[in-house]
Amino acid sequence: MRLWRFDANAGILEKLKCLAVFRGHNQNICSVNFAPKRGKLFVSASQDSTIKLWDIKKFMGDADSTDSDNIEVVNQATMTVMAHRKYINVAKFSPNDKIIATASQDKSIKLWSAKDL
Repeated sequence: MRLWRFDANAGILEKLKCLAVFRGHNQNICSVNFAPKRGKLFVSASQDSTIKLWDIKKFMGDADSTDSDNIEVVNQATMTVMAHRKYINVAKFSPNDKIIATASQDKSIKLWSAKDL
């Protein structure tokens, strides 16, 4: 997965900038959802039956403070859970960032505490 910054005021070629690459899933990623209240976390769900919680606080700073030539590679999620028996279709934060809901091909829906999965 890649995290991009969009700058509407930049020139046409500079509007999008890749800030980081997140690696960790072993199969296709089916869902990505950002925590809506604070926006400093996101959850990813994959066909590898895991959900991963990623922290992006360090990428939320000033657009001018990041080095334009360096793309950081993040190889480990903050938390990883083998969440279902089959691949996961979707993972989504609740409006208050406290709960993550997942739905899977194993025909189950699960609720997770975002604090400790």
